[in-house]
Amino acid sequence: GISTAATEGMLSAASEVIAVMDVDGQHDETKLAHMFQLISKQGIDVAVGSRFADGANLVDFSSFRTNLSLWSNKMAQKWFDVQLADSMGNFFMLRREVFENAAPQLGGRGQKLLLDIL
Repeated sequence: GISTAATEGMLSAASEVIAVMDVDGQHDETKLAHMFQLISKQGIDVAVGSRFADGANLVDFSSFRTNLSLWSNKMAQKWFDVQLADSMGNFFMLRREVFENAAPQLGGRGQKLLLDIL
């Protein structure tokens, strides 16, 4: 699954900053440079690109998929006190040390890798 593949990719990466992005075209890859700047210049540990941010485009999402993502995010916010608009997404960047601290507890199941890391 996506979580296991992304985890394996991050484990094999040699850089101090790691990015994860689905390749299904739903994320704006031009945002990676800004995310990198936040981490490298401003000391942020994790930068998350959201499908639900102002200006984001969900036109290609079915209403079922949009509602499922929104519901999942609301539940993550409530149950795990994660204050993100898109904690179930697969478009994020983080410092290697953040990933390495979380890696032993990652289960590799489902689409919630970011939530598991956080």
